[in-house]
Amino acid sequence: MTPAMVEKELATIERKAAALAAVHAIRAAGGTARYRSVNLGDAGGVAAALDEARRGGKVDLLLHAAGIEISR
Repeated sequence: MTPAMVEKELATIERKAAALAAVHAIRAAGGTARYRSVNLGDAGGVAAALDEARRGGKVDLLLHAAGIEISR
């Protein structure tokens, strides 16, 4: 494994941890949060994720977080 591969994997782990922290914060504030990782280039996947969210009730916020930069 190269240093670049380690950095890429670490960035993935950090993004997932940040998403989980956001979900926990929303729930702690009394909200309902769902996390789905969807490739925005996959129209069918996006539609399925939205359909799933709508089945849970009104959607107040949809957060797109692709490409989040975590500075070091």
